Amino acid sequence: MRKIFLVLIFTFSIVSSLNATSAKFIKEMNYESDYKTALEKAKKANKSVFMVVSETTCPWCRKLERQTLKKKNINSIIKENFIPLSVEKDINNYPKQF
Repeated sequence: MRKIFLVLIFTFSIVSSLNATSAKFIKEMNYESDYKTALEKAKKANKSVFMVVSETTCPWCRKLERQTLKKKNINSIIKENFIPLSVEKDINNYPKQF
């Protein structure tokens, strides 16, 4: 029984670290996290908003960030043509109209 408990704790720790929130990604990639701010910047720059919607516990969202959005060529296309915005559906920064 004790071995099962330790395995469960270890597994939960690994899964939790893989599903860490995208706050690190937002800061590292210089994405906006507030819809209104992104919209204002987009209007000033005459660009559209590129909005990524995720959830804090979604492993596929983290995979999208790591394997796609962090690629230099994709990131440069996004930054060149859009104001990037990342919001989390399970946190207050998610725009209600969507």
